[in-house]
Amino acid sequence: MAVTVLFWLSVCLFGSFAEASTSLSWFDLYDEKTLSGHNHEVINNINAEECARRCLVGTSTVPSGSCRSFDYDNQYGKCVLSRANKDTNGEDFSDSNPPSRHDYYHRRDSPHPCVCDFDTDLCQYTQDTTDDFDWRRNSGGTNTGDTGPPADHTTGSGRYMYIETSSPRRRGEIARLTSPTYLLHSGSQCLLFWTHMFGEFPDWV
Repeated sequence: MAVTVLFWLSVCLFGSFAEASTSLSWFDLYDEKTLSGHNHEVINNINAEECARRCLVGTSTVPSGSCRSFDYDNQYGKCVLSRANKDTNGEDFSDSNPPSRHDYYHRRDSPHPCVCDFDTDLCQYTQDTTDDFDWRRNSGGTNTGDTGPPADHTTGSGRYMYIETSSPRRRGEIARLTSPTYLLHSGSQCLLFWTHMFGEFPDWV
């Protein structure tokens, strides 16, 4: 039986900070402050930690790398993502009204910015020449039916890397994508990526 398995990869490297163990560790908190007028995306019914994670990994409305800050509405449990921050010229960074309602979270700069989404190229990743077949770069759905996502994870209109294990692939064959060398720095590092697999899971994996 032919088995079709697709892996959907979108890679992001974040250089983190000392003791960065949660998504909130990537942000400086300004208690009882707000960035007025920049509600690029409002997400209801989540906590501040999940709001920070959405800002880091991106959403369809505020893609990965474009979220620079967020307000958290403590009264309604509401997350407000913004492409601007308190340092953007002309922005209204002010006291929350009432004081306890909003808190402002300012995203820290990373020594390794998240720039790899495969939209333009392979992001310095390379195809291994010693493996059996290559990864493919694609947008939208895949060519064969019932074998993949309808679009990429980050924006829905970008590109992603995938492999198919249906014919002519054979059991035991390998497709390997090699990352560039990432330099070490003080603190920890985190590699974030998204995967998608569609099809019957083979009993030999």
